[in-house]
Amino acid sequence: MGLARVAPGEKTPERVRPEGISQRALSSIRNIEEDRFGNLWLSSVHGVFLLKTGPKGEIQVAESMNKHSFFKENPLTMVRTTYIDPLYDYIWVGTSRDGLFRIDLKDPFSDEAVKQYKSDNSPYSLSSNFVSCVLRLGNDLWVGTEQGGLCKATDTGSELKFTTYSEKDGLSNNVVKAILNDGSGNLWISTNVGLNRFNIEAESFQVLRKEDGLPFEEFYYGAAKMESGLLVFSGLEGFFYFYPGQLPEKEALPNIHLGAFRLYNDIIYPGDTVNGRILLDKQIDQLESLELKHKE
Repeated sequence: MGLARVAPGEKTPERVRPEGISQRALSSIRNIEEDRFGNLWLSSVHGVFLLKTGPKGEIQVAESMNKHSFFKENPLTMVRTTYIDPLYDYIWVGTSRDGLFRIDLKDPFSDEAVKQYKSDNSPYSLSSNFVSCVLRLGNDLWVGTEQGGLCKATDTGSELKFTTYSEKDGLSNNVVKAILNDGSGNLWISTNVGLNRFNIEAESFQVLRKEDGLPFEEFYYGAAKMESGLLVFSGLEGFFYFYPGQLPEKEALPNIHLGAFRLYNDIIYPGDTVNGRILLDKQIDQLESLELKHKE
């Protein structure tokens, strides 16, 4: 269908065809965001589009960001996600091959309005050019990537410094699909293989899989936090939801039971004589201690 709107009190959607945006672009819309100025931002595989609306919701101006001089040689395409920054007047645009873009909402077509962040060989660059999701939490910007795991972007004054958290740090999989904040110091990160609770202060991961109660482990991009605190995650098999405060933060350790005692690979039973003495007077799991000689 493309783009449609529903007026207050109405039930039937009205199809919208803004001038300046092709039907091809409208047929592949992935995100719709509204900034604090009342503008709508549409993203699709064919770029990012700015819609300025009037007092009655009518579209007055529709412009493609590819008209900006920054994108003259390399058009903005394959947009995966957009995110309106709640702290600054920026919209963040994540793509599947060109990294992360920051666009100034106040004057998006000015010469200095666009800034690009890509993966390179520097130690604090973005970990992957496939950016799947973005989330602002305080002064830090959290960026999910495919193949590069999770990044924390810290503003150093002139540049962004990206710190990467990947499988080697405990993340279940480096293909991140979505990030949600539970409001209790944790990020919930869905991936291609499992769901992760990331404690921001401790910088530690707890991985949840099917054996922990998940209905599936392969997630998709859709995710949302409801006003009640409910977290909703989507996957290829549907979606599920939960209250994060109802899940245990630590896994209970299982009780350890010793089934048998072997000496030189021979099972020693209670009452058996070894080197002229009885080692076990009861089952091994009933003993509080066991004494062996240094040659045993």
